[in-house]
Amino acid sequence: MKTFFLVLAVIAVFCCIEAQQFSCTSNAQFSASFDRSQGSATCSNGVDLSGRCLGCCEAWGMSRGISKDQITGFVTSNGRSCSCCGNIRGGNVFVTSPNGK
Repeated sequence: MKTFFLVLAVIAVFCCIEAQQFSCTSNAQFSASFDRSQGSATCSNGVDLSGRCLGCCEAWGMSRGISKDQITGFVTSNGRSCSCCGNIRGGNVFVTSPNGK
């Protein structure tokens, strides 16, 4: 619970310091090549979210051309999904489409 509030505090600081578009999604999903085979990764798959949420959100953002220092991720309070949030400069679209891509 402390981690959740710490992440929210960090997000709030980023929001106030820089005039950027701020968005979050719990539907982060991206395609990648895994050992020469095309596959997809979903950040909210319900498996060991605490250990992989931040890294998955960073990879998801990078797949969209967003640097990982502009992305954060945290497990939601229900413990079943990962929320990816970020500050985006220049009007880049951050929020996923309804199908998660």
